[in-house]
Amino acid sequence: MNAATAAQLGGATDKAAAVIDAYTAAAQVEGRSPAPAMLWSEIFGDQLLRNFGTRYAERLAGAGVPVRLATYMHAVQTPGRGVPHCADVPVLFGTHTLDYYRDKIGHGAQELQLFEEMAGALVSFARETQPTLVSGTAWPVYRPGAPTCVRWEKAALARE
Repeated sequence: MNAATAAQLGGATDKAAAVIDAYTAAAQVEGRSPAPAMLWSEIFGDQLLRNFGTRYAERLAGAGVPVRLATYMHAVQTPGRGVPHCADVPVLFGTHTLDYYRDKIGHGAQELQLFEEMAGALVSFARETQPTLVSGTAWPVYRPGAPTCVRWEKAALARE
């Protein structure tokens, strides 16, 4: 995993261990698996996808644009691993209960809660100048380095 992570960092082998250590520590704190396959999935996915959205949000926020940012953190069911790209789409559109998705995403009370939270927040975002979460609290304006990124995950809605 060191070599693959270093490749993602432009060959910086000296930084690869620090990245792996940071992802391992975060997984342990958040109760996720620190297995190498899980960590690599997160490192690769973040570099490939999340990095660009986060950097763009930071640039807009720095220019004074009121950005709202959220991260989907609901892991897929076993034997799948982690939170693959687009795993949020069936939950957002309420199709996670269809036969094709129910054993991949889940279809219980927690997934229904995620659907209600995500859909409600996005409808509010589209309709209102000051969007709110389903709880009634304001969807915070994103401020890099501050706990203002909404996290949609299995157990409850939290903030980063």
